[in-house]
Amino acid sequence: MRAYFSMLWLFSDIQNGRASLLATNKNKRDEAIEYLDKGLITVVLEYVCTFYTIKAKMIEADPNEEVFEGSYGDHFSELCAGLAEGVSDDTTRRMLLRVHVNNTEQCLCGCHTVRPQRTVRRAAAA
Repeated sequence: MRAYFSMLWLFSDIQNGRASLLATNKNKRDEAIEYLDKGLITVVLEYVCTFYTIKAKMIEADPNEEVFEGSYGDHFSELCAGLAEGVSDDTTRRMLLRVHVNNTEQCLCGCHTVRPQRTVRRAAAA
């Protein structure tokens, strides 16, 4: 669970930096944004499905515990939407916009095969 929220935080920070770059260039995609997007797209595509699936499995493992993402989930969605604007491939664009996570399309990642397990919180030895 810690890795889930750490990655959301990192992508949120990247989106904030990307938004700042766009703002300084009057919201036009320049060479810096193109370079950033090219480096990010593969990693973001992997996490698009992974985040959705991990969250669903955390809820399934412990339905009584809320999974609260705060604004980090929104920032990741904004990052995906921004990356989708520069993609010409329809399948990639659909993945970035999370259209594929309704289980009607085949996803290329292996995250759907993970079995949820309830975590045991252990007290530190005194």
